[in-house]
Amino acid sequence: MIQAPTSQSETKPASYHIGPIGYPRGDWYSTNANCGSIAINPTTGRNVKLCYNHRNGSGVWCPDNWTSAYAGQWTALATEALVATRYRF
Repeated sequence: MIQAPTSQSETKPASYHIGPIGYPRGDWYSTNANCGSIAINPTTGRNVKLCYNHRNGSGVWCPDNWTSAYAGQWTALATEALVATRYRF
């Protein structure tokens, strides 16, 4: 499980990278005051990569690892994210 950024000025750890052009694809989602965890419940099993959009405008970054998410089961991908953290799968 990946811990989401906890401040706007947090730097990317060495194990993170900027995604290639065009990655990730899909809609941006956002955490809210009711829940700072990011989880997925896919209809089919898959490997999932979680990517963040930095609030300070420095671009998109994604962890190097993929997480296995199983069909019909909630899989937590990040915890304790700040309110309004923007992310994609």
